[in-house]
Amino acid sequence: MPRPRKKGLDYFPFDTDIFGDDKLFDLQNEYGPLGEAVYLRLLCLVYKNGYYYRFDSKEKLAAMIVRSIGNRWTKDKKTVIDVIDYLAKINLFSSELMQRNILTSRGIQ
Repeated sequence: MPRPRKKGLDYFPFDTDIFGDDKLFDLQNEYGPLGEAVYLRLLCLVYKNGYYYRFDSKEKLAAMIVRSIGNRWTKDKKTVIDVIDYLAKINLFSSELMQRNILTSRGIQ
């Protein structure tokens, strides 16, 4: 009997110079380590599911991120939503698809 097909990826390539990217520099300047933590957790959600992640609402997505990071570091879902919106603004995620509750980008695809 064959093994069941696995959905998503167990790992994704992570460039060692990711934090030298101008977009990540802008994210760091705007939101500090919280911005980076949100971005990396969102990437993990996307790649765990394949190459996109469909979410119900930004509020629920932000709540999931707050739980993931730990509410010691951020209790404010609004700030996490602001980070998510900023990630679309700087084209780390597609703003067009985000309006349809899908997280992905050209680079992810």
